Amino acid sequence: MSEIEIDLVKKFEDFMIIHQNQPGKKLPPHHHPEYQVIIPLQGEIALEVDHNKLTLGPGSMVFVPSEVSHSFYSSAKKGERLIFYLDPKLLNKKSKCFQQTRILSSNQLLIELLFHCLLHFESKIIPILKNTLIGLLEELLNDEKSTPLISTDTLLRKTSDDRLIGALTLLMNNFEESPSMEEVAKSSGMSLRTMNRLFLKEFQQSPKQILNQIRIQKSISLFSSSKRSVTEVALMVGFQSTSRFIETFRRLTGQLPSQVRRFGWKEP
Repeated sequence: MSEIEIDLVKKFEDFMIIHQNQPGKKLPPHHHPEYQVIIPLQGEIALEVDHNKLTLGPGSMVFVPSEVSHSFYSSAKKGERLIFYLDPKLLNKKSKCFQQTRILSSNQLLIELLFHCLLHFESKIIPILKNTLIGLLEELLNDEKSTPLISTDTLLRKTSDDRLIGALTLLMNNFEESPSMEEVAKSSGMSLRTMNRLFLKEFQQSPKQILNQIRIQKSISLFSSSKRSVTEVALMVGFQSTSRFIETFRRLTGQLPSQVRRFGWKEP
């Protein structure tokens, strides 16, 4: 249980922090001029953004860009969360990482900094903490490890929807190519929009993100079973650019493909 048990709002010059303990809270579609980070501490929350339903609980958090319409509700039994609002002028709005709603792994340092600001709101180091919060948020949003490598078996076990199972199977069987997402959706009995919505709901990742997951997992297997070069493996798993393969591999695994090729795969 956190130190703060009641609702608390602290407004600073260009950011605001709310500690909220409201199970069963519901809000119709709305938007904010600020960037928003919602961190559930107890109980689940759900947001609907552009017809995509995002559900998350403790251990995850969601970033909502400025002026993005979304509805909100929290589970009926538990509803403790932190909400961080940040003035858009503090961030680079042209950066792609600030332009889309993202589910991230929660970050303990971020949570501790927010609680510190709530409890010590008159501290002289608040401006320093604000800059630390901004830098940490930028780092988290730019780091694709926020969607860590997940095995395809785990993904298949997460859903009983035959359409999603069909789409995953198609991606698993055609990862060497660049499968058309429109064709994958059509072959699985869905529209592209429905497939994107269901992937986000069930797996918290888009079909293209899942495709990269499959490719990187296959590349790890190839490094373990052969002496092929990084470039050869990149092409075999469907990447047209070696540099793009290296970047994706590093972001999803925290390791370089050259290291895995030479020393073997190390579990994170």
